[in-house]
Amino acid sequence: MIHHVVAEGINEDVIILLHGTGGNENDLLTLSNYIAKDATKIGIRGRILESGMPRFFKRLSPGVFDIENLIEETLWLKQAIDTLLDQYELKNKNLHVLGYSNGANIASSLNFYYPELFKTSLLFHPMMPFETFDYPLLKHQNIFIAAGKNDPIVPHEQTIELATIYQKYGAHVDVFWSYSGHQITQASILEAHQFFQKINPST
Repeated sequence: MIHHVVAEGINEDVIILLHGTGGNENDLLTLSNYIAKDATKIGIRGRILESGMPRFFKRLSPGVFDIENLIEETLWLKQAIDTLLDQYELKNKNLHVLGYSNGANIASSLNFYYPELFKTSLLFHPMMPFETFDYPLLKHQNIFIAAGKNDPIVPHEQTIELATIYQKYGAHVDVFWSYSGHQITQASILEAHQFFQKINPST
């Protein structure tokens, strides 16, 4: 069963919404409306539970990912997205992703496994999903990363390393730094909106 919510839009854009730890499929709907109000949004709930809190993949300890499970859940999430696009007749739309924290991490995993899946990725407080990976060309990707200078969870070096990987393999990358911790700020939402509109000017 795919726990999800769909908010129908009026243009050709579809944004997949991937929540953070303890969130659900509804968490990012309001935020995403500030970024692209006319797009269709699909919120998906991760199927992994950690102390009763939904996540998109397991971790061995804070900041240490269960890579085998991350790969397994990445493949499941891709299949879930395909199923929902078919179910709601959205297969030929422009597909984008918005992820926060744990959701942003699996969004990067999707980007690396399926480099032509998303046109735009809006990643709020992501970490490096893999220590090593056989990265594909990412020249079709447009990546926005929102990071916090006082983020207690994501080290600055990881943000820089992730952005560098995307750039090295051809993606267009913008990184926005705020003085926040691990939370999504109004400033980062505004920057994400401007980035999305720049990449998708007709939306």
